[in-house]
Amino acid sequence: MTPEQRIDALAFNAVAPVVDEAGWWLPLTVRQTVARAVLAAVLPEHEKQVREQLHAEIEAERMKVADCEGATLEADRQIGAFCGGLSSAMRIVQGES
Repeated sequence: MTPEQRIDALAFNAVAPVVDEAGWWLPLTVRQTVARAVLAAVLPEHEKQVREQLHAEIEAERMKVADCEGATLEADRQIGAFCGGLSSAMRIVQGES
């Protein structure tokens, strides 16, 4: 069963109890049409919300990466400064000034 078929089946199965509870009888094709109409109305909004949520999560991850890159650059700068200072100190100790 494809994902689309599964969604259609779930929607169809959701329609049946409501129709039964109301005491109605609808032909199979009408229940399928109702289920598809509901999906057509609901899915675009759901997909939009999922897309917006994914974009927000991706942006949050990008910010984390940017923070890590900034921290890495700062660490590299500090290591470079330390190594430069260490080299100067070694020259002084060795009397090279």
